Amino acid sequence: MQIISLDSTFEYSLLDGRYATGIVDQSTLPTALSNTVRVIISKSGYESKDTMITFVPGQVINQDFILSQVFLPVELISFSVNQIECQNELSWTVGSSYNHSHFEVQMSDDGHQFVSAQKVYPSQAISNAYHFVDNAPQQLTYYRLKQVDIDGTEVYSKILSHTNHCRRTNDDITIYPNPTFDFLKINSAYNITEVKIINNVGIEVGGISNTSDDIDVRQLPIGIYWLVIQTDVDTFLEKFSKIN
Repeated sequence: MQIISLDSTFEYSLLDGRYATGIVDQSTLPTALSNTVRVIISKSGYESKDTMITFVPGQVINQDFILSQVFLPVELISFSVNQIECQNELSWTVGSSYNHSHFEVQMSDDGHQFVSAQKVYPSQAISNAYHFVDNAPQQLTYYRLKQVDIDGTEVYSKILSHTNHCRRTNDDITIYPNPTFDFLKINSAYNITEVKIINNVGIEVGGISNTSDDIDVRQLPIGIYWLVIQTDVDTFLEKFSKIN
C-alpha cells in the first residue's frame, strides 16, 4: 500500500499482503485542514486500486478493497543470456499461457531506449523453450522480452545485460573499401573459414562460404552492417557502411 501525501509512507503488511497499515503525518499535508489522502493498493498478479480516503485525525479508518486477479499472457519461468563465440543467445521458458500471441525480443545499448529486434511466436518454441540469437551484439547489450496478448495487452520481462568479449578490432584483419556500394574485400593474416553479414539489429542478411571471393553487398539497403569473420584463430567483428 502506498499513501500519497508528501512524506507519509507505507508502514507494513501482514498475512501475505492481505492486511496493511499506513500512517499519515497530518503536518505533511498541503494544508492544515486537509484530511484527504490518495491511497494506492497493489499486489503482484493483481490490478491495483487507486482511491481517495478522508480520515479523522487521531482515529483509525478501516477500508476494505477487492483486487481483481490479472491473467498475464504467459507465465515466464526463466530468462537468460549466454555468449556463444561472438553471439549472444537468449533463452527463456514459459509455463501456462492465456491468449498469448507472441514475444518481441528488444535490445538496448543503454538500458533505457529499447528497439524490437524480432517477433517470436509460440510455434517456434520447443517444449515451451524459446531461443533467439543476437549475431552481432554490442560490447554491452541490454535485453528484455515484451509479452503480447491476443488483445494487444503488453507485459515486459526483467532487463538482462551481457558484456560480449568477442574481439572487435585487430590490425591483422582489415576490410575495404569502407564505406562501400558494391563489394568488400578482406585482408587477413589468418585463415578465414566463414563470413556472415549481420544487420544493425542482429539479423543475418548474407555471407560467403568461399572466402577467396569478394563480398557482394549490392543487394543490401543503405545502412550499417557487421561482418562476422570466423578464422582458425578467433572470431572477429568488423563494422561497415553500405552507401549508394
